[in-house]
Amino acid sequence: MALQLMKINISGTVAVEVDPVLDQFFYVTATPVAPEDTVTIAATDFFGNDGGTVTAFPELNEGNSYVEVYIN
Repeated sequence: MALQLMKINISGTVAVEVDPVLDQFFYVTATPVAPEDTVTIAATDFFGNDGGTVTAFPELNEGNSYVEVYIN
């Protein structure tokens, strides 16, 4: 039996939507924090990318799955 070569022709469509909203929040501690300490930081103590105060952290929606929080 002879070998038969076949060319497979497949077509498809891929739709990708990327619409991230990057929110970054920053907090600088007034005093050093020991590794064993527990610290609670209110959202209102953070400042945003623009240097303005933050009233609350945004809720994550389906199209944006993360928030960056920096504590120095």
